[in-house]
Amino acid sequence: MSLNSNALCTVAQCKAYLDIASADTSQDSKLELLINAASSLIENYLDRKLVYQGYVEYHDGRNSDRLLLKEWPAIKPTEIIFDQTWSFGAENVIPVDNYQLESEVMVVLKGYKFPRGNRNIKVTYYAGYQSPVTGGSGPTIDRKSTRLNSSHVSESRMPSSA
Repeated sequence: MSLNSNALCTVAQCKAYLDIASADTSQDSKLELLINAASSLIENYLDRKLVYQGYVEYHDGRNSDRLLLKEWPAIKPTEIIFDQTWSFGAENVIPVDNYQLESEVMVVLKGYKFPRGNRNIKVTYYAGYQSPVTGGSGPTIDRKSTRLNSSHVSESRMPSSA
């Protein structure tokens, strides 16, 4: 067995946390199984993917200059296309200079609005955290991340990392 691509920790990290000697490989298969199960359970509970990867989403236009992405933290979208005919050709690509990303999850258009329509907006972007297993380009998962701190959890109530 091996760790899945969505694993949120490595076997070495798990062993260190559980005070298992790194040379002791007798529990590795069981730890991999538990890490994979826990990682999938967490993602299912949160209803989102955590590991950095690419996404393509289709959204309804609502005559607004804002669009909420499903996954975060997001990197500025690589492509946004709006098209009432759903062909999503190159002629309908919104230039990169005409939008920006706010708060790691919100696309904001500069100077105009997404036209009304059903699934008439296609967004291609990358989001998530760097995998401790495979690495990647996303930010790292940190217990003192801005996400956790912004949810009004005080440092004094955080568990120690002893």
